[in-house]
Amino acid sequence: RDLHSFPTRRSSDLHLNHWRVAALCRRFGIPLLYHSDSNAIHERTKSRAWRALKHVLLRRFFQHVTLFLAPGDNNVAYLRMYGIPTDLISFCPIPVDLERFERAVEGFTERERLALRAQYGLGPTDFAVAFCGKLIPRKRAQDLIAAAALCHLEDLRVLFIGSGEMEQHLKACGNPQSRFAGFVNQATIPRLLAACDVLAVPSDD
Repeated sequence: RDLHSFPTRRSSDLHLNHWRVAALCRRFGIPLLYHSDSNAIHERTKSRAWRALKHVLLRRFFQHVTLFLAPGDNNVAYLRMYGIPTDLISFCPIPVDLERFERAVEGFTERERLALRAQYGLGPTDFAVAFCGKLIPRKRAQDLIAAAALCHLEDLRVLFIGSGEMEQHLKACGNPQSRFAGFVNQATIPRLLAACDVLAVPSDD
């Protein structure tokens, strides 16, 4: 993963870990594959000075990479932005284990479904739109709230599954259609998604 998107609180430790992995791969002759979910859209919001500095650091690190695995077009654009030639980029989608989701909802009765909906403030006849992800700007949860408000449908509800820096801001919008589940354990998410009617993914990733 790249230097800014890896989930750590200390970027300096992350920087060292990248170089340690690269050094070990070089030492033992192991090919180094690079995979990240970074995208050009988000990257262009950063200052030119920051991108110039990052380009210097990444260029040195990228010299040790054998192959770049890109999950989508915007990630390819990100890699191209930092000088990676197209012939070193291979498409590698991020998979979803559908069987795990299917197993999780086996035997999920309508009674259980309605009870779970009620637990999160969803009525039996509500049309529930699920959002599942971090509540951060690039996931565009705010767009989903705005879109729901434009529909003017009394029985429309949006259930936000997840937490993040924008949670309090989104709650402060005071939209009566919105429901917030907060952090939900991975084991519960499949049934909670099944309890809703549709899943929305407004993210700009």
